Amino acid sequence: MFNNKTDVFTEIGSMISTVKYADLKTFALGEYKGKVLQTKYQYKSNILAITEDNYDFILSHILQSVNRQESLLFLDSNMDIYKGTQSFFRRRSYRVYNFTYTNANIDTDTLSLWENAFDIDGLIDMAEYLLEPTWRHYLDEASYMSLHEELVNGLTGLLSYVISDARLKSNKFKYILDLITSNSIDKLTNIFLASNDTTQIIWENFISEATDIKRDLDIYISLLSKLAKDINNSVLSFDSYNVCSLSEEGTVTYISNLSEYNEAINIATYAIIKNNILYHERTKGRGRAINIIINHLEDFSDLNYLLELFGYLKKYKMNIFISCGDFDKLIAKFGAITVERLLKCLQYIVIRKPVGMSYISEYCGLYIDATDINASVDKEILITDKKYIQCNKYNTSKHRLYDAFYE
Repeated sequence: MFNNKTDVFTEIGSMISTVKYADLKTFALGEYKGKVLQTKYQYKSNILAITEDNYDFILSHILQSVNRQESLLFLDSNMDIYKGTQSFFRRRSYRVYNFTYTNANIDTDTLSLWENAFDIDGLIDMAEYLLEPTWRHYLDEASYMSLHEELVNGLTGLLSYVISDARLKSNKFKYILDLITSNSIDKLTNIFLASNDTTQIIWENFISEATDIKRDLDIYISLLSKLAKDINNSVLSFDSYNVCSLSEEGTVTYISNLSEYNEAINIATYAIIKNNILYHERTKGRGRAINIIINHLEDFSDLNYLLELFGYLKKYKMNIFISCGDFDKLIAKFGAITVERLLKCLQYIVIRKPVGMSYISEYCGLYIDATDINASVDKEILITDKKYIQCNKYNTSKHRLYDAFYE
């Protein structure tokens, strides 16, 4: 804990700086002696907040993201953030998109993975986008690692055939599903070998190296049956959404209802994040900065595929701000190993609710005294660089855009 004789930087390391409220440049972590504790750097400032009031934590980062003219991607366990913030972004001239699968009262935007699958690299990328967020529901990790290349090759061949021979089909996932469920392996092979050169080469390579074609096709059937069940493939249908818009212009994208497992939503999430990572890589980091805000992580249906992506974000102009209302639930749901992978992606942990303290204390090698945050709604614990302090919460109402948000 701070005392009046201890320098703030000596106590907590070199990952924070202090400024007046009016001079906030990066992102707020808390308040100490009337000044804002802010992240040391503009990017790679990944924060987890364990808090009862998720909205206050999220709002502070919304306002600062807009102040910095950065794009935002919201991943929400429900629809709360979309309902509470989308009108503000529209007033600030952001392009606003919302992807949801289960709420019939709200229109969903759509993206098409097919639009970029015009050559072999695009086809392989699409196969990866379909498999990476979903394989854990069909295979254990060891099996997938050994079968990855084989599964990608086979699925790439199927996608190649559809692109050339069924381009006008509105529900291409259903077309593939019907094709492989109504034909034997030998007949499928004859169909593909009589198709275009790209499909022929890919399929010949697949059948020559596959260890079990029937098993691979059964995995494709399980996945495609989920994607084909909606005649319009809502979410994954038409190209009304540019997957790189977050990097190219001021854009806010909401992906909602992630508490319910849905292949299409998870694939869309993976494709959007991965494509913006690739955009920053291609342009050597010249894309617009992107802040990913995650609401109620403990209620998500899946976490592992997101952690795979988070490891790449630190290279680019991207931040992750995560709210968690119940850390014990997060551990119980996903397991200690997965949660440890999450913590390794973070630079800061803000604790406003004394839940999961023993796990965090052990992970950081700290004895954390949470007495003050039990006694006061204005106190928090801030951890970075495996050191901690007790301080006040950041006062969001002092942000220069706070009043504009509530207009």
